[in-house]
Amino acid sequence: MQIVYDLGNGMRMVDLSKLPGYDEVVAPFYDSALTSSRYNGGVYALPETQEFSVLFYRKDVLDELGLPVPNSWDELIALLPTIQGNNMSVGVPYPDITTVDMSILNSMIYQQGGQIYDERGVKTMIDNENGVAAFKQYTSLYNDYGLPVVYDFVSRFRSGEMPLGVASYSVYNTLALSASEIRGLWDFALFPGTLREDGTFDRSVHSAGLCCMLIKPENKYAPEKAAQVKAKAWEFMKWWVSAESQVRFGREIEAVLGSSDRYTTANRDALRQLAWNSRQRGVLEEQMASTVGFREIAGGYSTTRHMTNAIRRVINEKTDARETLLTYSKTINDEIRIKRQEFNLPLE
Repeated sequence: MQIVYDLGNGMRMVDLSKLPGYDEVVAPFYDSALTSSRYNGGVYALPETQEFSVLFYRKDVLDELGLPVPNSWDELIALLPTIQGNNMSVGVPYPDITTVDMSILNSMIYQQGGQIYDERGVKTMIDNENGVAAFKQYTSLYNDYGLPVVYDFVSRFRSGEMPLGVASYSVYNTLALSASEIRGLWDFALFPGTLREDGTFDRSVHSAGLCCMLIKPENKYAPEKAAQVKAKAWEFMKWWVSAESQVRFGREIEAVLGSSDRYTTANRDALRQLAWNSRQRGVLEEQMASTVGFREIAGGYSTTRHMTNAIRRVINEKTDARETLLTYSKTINDEIRIKRQEFNLPLE
C-alpha cells in the first residue's frame, strides 16, 4: 500500500521509498540530502542539488600577512587581531533583513554535538547545553570579535577587504564570473571545524538544496492510467537524478555559460566528474561527507523565525545569550505543540 503525504488542495505526494529500485537510486546520495524529504518513515522527494558552506580565502592577502588558512573556529578567531589590525575583516553569514541564513549557527550546534529537534520531532533541542554553547559561540563572533553583520562578501572579497569568508560553495560561480582580476589569487578550503572534548574533530556543516517529487496521479486519472503515469514519472525521476544525467546536464550548462554556472549536484558520483580541479574536488568530497540535513517538522517554521529573533536580540540589545535562547526555545516549543495538536499528532 502506497503511503502518501497530503499537500492540501487534493495533491498528495507518493512515498518514494516504497517504489521499485529506490535503494539503488539513493545510493549515490549522502543521507543528509534526504533528511528534509523524510516524514513518518517515508521519503517524499529525490535530491537534485546540495549546497553547503566552505571557507573562501585570498591566498595573496594571507601570504602577505603571514597567516595560514584556519582549520577551526578557534584558529579563525586567533587570526582576527592581525586581520582586523590591518583594517580588514572576516565574513560569517548573519540572518539580516534581506537574507535569513541560519546555516552557520546550525552547523555550530551540530559540531557541539547538539541537534535542532528531538528524535520524534515534538520539541526543539537548542536549549540544551550543546545548543547554548553553540549559540554563545556564534553571537560572540559579532559581540566580542566585531565581525560585520551586513556586508557584500563578493565585493569585499574582490577588493581584499575581506580575505576570509564563509559562504556556500556555489559562490565560486559568482567569483569566477565577476572577479576575473583576482583569478588564481583565491580558493576555498574546508568549513571551520570544532575540536570536541573527547579529542575528535567535528566539521559538520548544514546543507540544503533542491529536489523533485512525485504527485499522486490517482486524483486526475483512472486507476489503470494512474499506475502507468506513476511508473513513467518514477522512471523519469530515476533517470534525472542518476550520475550519468547529472554529469551531462552539469557539463552542458557549463559549456554554454562557463564556470559561472557550475552545477551543485547532490549526486556524489556526478560531483567527481564535474570540472573541479583535484584539490577542489577533494575539499568538496570531504566536506560533503560531513553535511547534516535539516529536518522538517510540524511547526518547524517557528524555529528559524525565533532563532533569528534570539540572535538579533543578543547582538542588537546585548541581552544574555543563555536566557535569550531559553526564552525563545520555549516559544518555539509552544508553536510546535499547537501545530501538532492541529494535525492530531502525538504531543509526546
